[in-house]
Amino acid sequence: MSKVDFGTGIGLMALSGAVFFIAKGMPTVPRGIGPGGYPTVIAAILFLLGAALTVQNLPRKKTDNSPAVPAGKPITWKMLKRPFLISIVVFIYIRGMFYLGFLILTPFFLFFTIWFFGYRRWLRAAIISIVTTVIIYVTFYYGFQVLLPRFNLF
Repeated sequence: MSKVDFGTGIGLMALSGAVFFIAKGMPTVPRGIGPGGYPTVIAAILFLLGAALTVQNLPRKKTDNSPAVPAGKPITWKMLKRPFLISIVVFIYIRGMFYLGFLILTPFFLFFTIWFFGYRRWLRAAIISIVTTVIIYVTFYYGFQVLLPRFNLF
């Protein structure tokens, strides 16, 4: 039983709910799975995994037979800063996809995420971000024939 895992499960369920409702607003296509199809499926799976994590870490009443478990560190606001920041960035990325499109926004999102998790080789991170975006785009657009969001400002 962990307070951090319990909170993480709740956060994953909230995030997956937001992604689910945002993905429902994405355009539909007459054939196949549209741009909102994959995020909807992933959000549903993420919700189930978050629920499982939450249920496994529900606070339980201690019985006489249960072993003593050390309490661990209490959750502080400082601990929640990084998960909160990455959640905000993911939300902005998803919302920005409607206006800037997949090809323009994704390399910046991937670069930020790589930097956020501690990788500090800037040139290599930029190359990885661009190459990964192109591979994902080619795979989904040409392989799976999924229409990805395009630039819509002009």
